[in-house]
Amino acid sequence: MKRILLITALSLSCASLLWGCGKKSTSKTDLASTHTTVSKESMASTTAGTEASDKSSASDESTKETASETTKAGEVVIPDVAASIKTHKEGKVTIEYPVVSNLSKPDVQEKINKLLENHALEFISAYEVNTTKDSLNVKCKVISIDRRRITTVYTGTFHPENAAYPTNIFYTNTIDTVNGKDMGLTDYADPYTLAGYILSDDCEFDTRDQELKKELMTIRSQTSIDDYTNMFKQADFPYKTDGSEESIAFPQVFSYEDQGTVFVAIPVPHALGDYALVKYTPEGK
Repeated sequence: MKRILLITALSLSCASLLWGCGKKSTSKTDLASTHTTVSKESMASTTAGTEASDKSSASDESTKETASETTKAGEVVIPDVAASIKTHKEGKVTIEYPVVSNLSKPDVQEKINKLLENHALEFISAYEVNTTKDSLNVKCKVISIDRRRITTVYTGTFHPENAAYPTNIFYTNTIDTVNGKDMGLTDYADPYTLAGYILSDDCEFDTRDQELKKELMTIRSQTSIDDYTNMFKQADFPYKTDGSEESIAFPQVFSYEDQGTVFVAIPVPHALGDYALVKYTPEGK
């Protein structure tokens, strides 16, 4: 099946940038001229085999309804939801992804794990990666996990056989662990409001480099509020389609939420790091 990338035009002075998105078409995308990655400050540490879990409150009624309960010493004990890290290896391709355990509904847990695996490996087909010639290395970091959702960030590099240099990649996956459904940017932020924030003086980038911040504030203004809004409407998994199988697309923009703060990657020139993570806290959070 050919996958078509939905690309929103950006009025940047640089070449088209990689947003952790891709497409499968008759003409292969030149990733050597496209870039995106995660900030050094926020994503520098990713450790294989990391387990992440958050305890659910025993007083939370929704937790009681969905948790798997056991008896120990006469008391009710609710096991922590956990996520171990599994590694997919194929030729020169290595991709980490999480596997969830301890959910009370086996069918939902199976569905979640299938989504996590499929989305993590989708980059291979989206960019028509030649696993014997192209090098692809992706690390997985579980930002948070509980009985409501799991949030995962993927960072790494893709180096096609004939490319002059590797391309940094960044994508995310947030899943509702109650219903086993994908969640995205529109679940916790309004696209138009976020676009306006990015173009305002209040925009905050996830970096401590003051000189870089100044340059980023200039670069981000080269994209219109309408372009940003359209990109944010189509952010994250699941894929957006027009109803036909041929139009299935890999998301162009990825984001995630951590303790009320929304992180969204926007493209910038390679000299500025390929991407920039914007920090945004919606009103009411």
